[in-house]
Amino acid sequence: MMRQWSLATSVIVLFVSTSSVAAEMMPPALVAKPLPWQIAQSQTAQTDTPQTQADRWRQAGETLYKQGQWSAADEQFQQALAAYRAQDDRPGEAQILLALGEIALRRWEREEAIALFEEALSIAQALADPSLEASALLSLASGHGIYKSIRYYQQALTIAQAHQDQVNMGRALLGLGVFNLFDDRQQDQALETYQQALNLFRSAGARQYEIQALMEMSSLFQNGLNDDPSKALGFLMEGLAIAQTLGDINTTHLLLIQIGQVYAAQDNPETALDYYQRSLALAQQSDNPDLVFRALSTIAWFYGRQENYTEAIAYYEQYLALALEFGDRQAANEAIGGLARIDSPGYAVALDYFRKKLPEYQATGDAQSIVASAEGISFGIHEEPETIIAYLQDCLAIVKAIGEPQDIAAIHVAIGSVDQIRSRELTLENYQAALVIYQELDELEKVAQTWQAMGGLYYLEAQPQVEAYQQALSIYQTLNKQAKVADLFRQIAGVYDRSHDNAQAHAAYQQSIAIYRELDELGAVADVLIEVGSLYQWQQDYAQALDAYQQALEIYQTTGFNFFLTDVLEQIASLYAEQQQYEQALDYYQQVLTIRQQSRRPWQTTYILSQVFDIYIEQAQYQLALANAQERIALLADNPFDQRSLMGAWGDLGNTYRLMENYPQARDAYQQQLAIAQDTNNPFLLIIALENWGDFYQQQAEYEQALKFYQQSLDLSREQQNNEFLVIKHLNNLGAVYQAQGEYGQALEQYQQVLALYKAKDIHVELAMTLAKIANLWAAQAKIPQAIEHFEQAIAIHEANRQKIRQEIRDPFLSRYLGSSPQASEQRYIDYVETSYQDFAQLLEQQGQREKAQQILDLLEIP
Repeated sequence: MMRQWSLATSVIVLFVSTSSVAAEMMPPALVAKPLPWQIAQSQTAQTDTPQTQADRWRQAGETLYKQGQWSAADEQFQQALAAYRAQDDRPGEAQILLALGEIALRRWEREEAIALFEEALSIAQALADPSLEASALLSLASGHGIYKSIRYYQQALTIAQAHQDQVNMGRALLGLGVFNLFDDRQQDQALETYQQALNLFRSAGARQYEIQALMEMSSLFQNGLNDDPSKALGFLMEGLAIAQTLGDINTTHLLLIQIGQVYAAQDNPETALDYYQRSLALAQQSDNPDLVFRALSTIAWFYGRQENYTEAIAYYEQYLALALEFGDRQAANEAIGGLARIDSPGYAVALDYFRKKLPEYQATGDAQSIVASAEGISFGIHEEPETIIAYLQDCLAIVKAIGEPQDIAAIHVAIGSVDQIRSRELTLENYQAALVIYQELDELEKVAQTWQAMGGLYYLEAQPQVEAYQQALSIYQTLNKQAKVADLFRQIAGVYDRSHDNAQAHAAYQQSIAIYRELDELGAVADVLIEVGSLYQWQQDYAQALDAYQQALEIYQTTGFNFFLTDVLEQIASLYAEQQQYEQALDYYQQVLTIRQQSRRPWQTTYILSQVFDIYIEQAQYQLALANAQERIALLADNPFDQRSLMGAWGDLGNTYRLMENYPQARDAYQQQLAIAQDTNNPFLLIIALENWGDFYQQQAEYEQALKFYQQSLDLSREQQNNEFLVIKHLNNLGAVYQAQGEYGQALEQYQQVLALYKAKDIHVELAMTLAKIANLWAAQAKIPQAIEHFEQAIAIHEANRQKIRQEIRDPFLSRYLGSSPQASEQRYIDYVETSYQDFAQLLEQQGQREKAQQILDLLEIP
């Protein structure tokens, strides 16, 4: 769970003020917030005092900022900053630092923005200016990730409330309201919080912030839970009227786009387009190219979603031509990126467009456009990666002739990102080529990023993955990028964790935690503590696991971000369930249910209910299990998007009735499950349903019917790719039925296929168990030499690999593939050792080999 979200205020607005269309790569729309001192000025009477040159630079910067001309505003603010410092005007200096920080955020220069905000905060605290201090804290909140942001918003709110600072109180409430959106249970609270902020802004006459509050309120009614277009539009229209009254072109332009978004989401393209066109007309009147870029990009995106590619291309080309005319290479690359993704994931239109453009780029030596097209078209998931690779290879050949080394490296990275779909070797080849170039250019951060990308390719190979991550780690340490260092220690710990090198995993986790604590990133500390607890739990060191989980729980509670509380509570519940301390487990699961039942998505409780169901089955509390399954069925009936869980609930209901030997009711439940599986056209769900029917008939000794369904499951499993474990499971089912029928030859054939598959997978515990099954088959046929041979092989594998087997049975990935849990796998292993060793000893004793039989039994005493 690596949560590294940034909540810059501009990003907040995009996140909460867009509907589902935003998920389809809607061009970004940034709000021009009022600067911190502008509102304060609006609340006080203006006097005719002589303006200094610094004040004039500041006012010019404010005007340009309001128009969305960030670069020009930055120039004016820099001059004002120098003048205020020369005059030793500390309040003026702090205000300009906050403005420069806001502009840095819009350039995605987060570290620079935070440094500017922190400098402003130090000045405000030295001046003992509570309003300025609250403003600086609010700016810091906008620059940091979610955990720190909450704390800064809360600190700002406390200061603002103490000094009756209505504007900063409202700003803090707006920020805190956003966090309620992460949790369905608190959406009503978010609306209440926004309303409080709106009232404060209105009381203070802070009309710009009044618009922002209205936009946030509108966002609450643009999602699947509270979808109410009329309310969403009402808030936006109210904001639009205020922006027009103020003559705020940038905000008016943005609101026109957002109103268009609402209409587009409601499948009203004509009205949406009308508002987008109005935003373009306004932008063209403003003489601000950034606004024109935004409008053209929005309209192009809109036509692309409508599959009107001719119009989409025309508008992207207008955007591109204008960007090049203004010398804005970044905007030009964004236009090319839009063209590259115009019809993703098919990319046929984009490929056709760029193949026609490639000769033109080559003739004019325009390597940058080739790189932008390659980076754009390599982004995301591709239906036909081979065609993408072919285009990128052509780009590479041209760029090698006309481009700079960094251009060549960028194309290699683009090819590598697509090659992951086809071949790890080809991906590594391209990343390594990029790595060499970046090393020669001494672009250390690019080198580190490339090593990190290469490390991600070695998911199941611990040593090369760790080596790649350590290369990146060393560079980030040199660059003093502590957050990156902490992230990499965490990634390295995860590699050691998966490979069961527990000591190394714990060491890396602790290094990660130490750095996160130094950075005051308590949320990240909590996330890592959950991973540490999970590792201790896997090691069955339950006391240490519980301690780590409880530390994480305390952090989430004290930081005020309760959204992740259920993550920890679930882990603690699973910890108790694993120890068969079911009452404690049920208590923690109930805490999770209490929280989630307040959600507007009641079906989200069904996963926890399924965990509770497993406990009821373990306790043989079948009536409670029935009620649990029926509750899940009722909850999921209103959610057509989670047919898998609904099918699972019907299966659980059928399995419970089967355990109770209530076969008519079990049959009804399995019929419902099978019907859902067939409707979904999902082969994996169908396999599960067919297997349940096999179990149903096997339990009643209706072996022919059981064989029919198990065979269907097996045949369907074999049609799926990379699903050997499913094949193994159904071969074992068939073997068990044949064995129960006394058809030992058929059973042996199934088990021998299983044996071959486990040998290929090198899974010792299952290999030993299968050999013991085969040994028992030979013994049942009185073929004693073959039985002894297979028992000896099984015990030899077990004795030579005791430590590795202990790891295998605790491996959650292997347990999942085998359709089991780590606890169930461990119990199977314990039963296997005791039963197979005793069976072999008994067989040896029957053959008069009492001494050897005793030696086998003595092995059971080895821990």
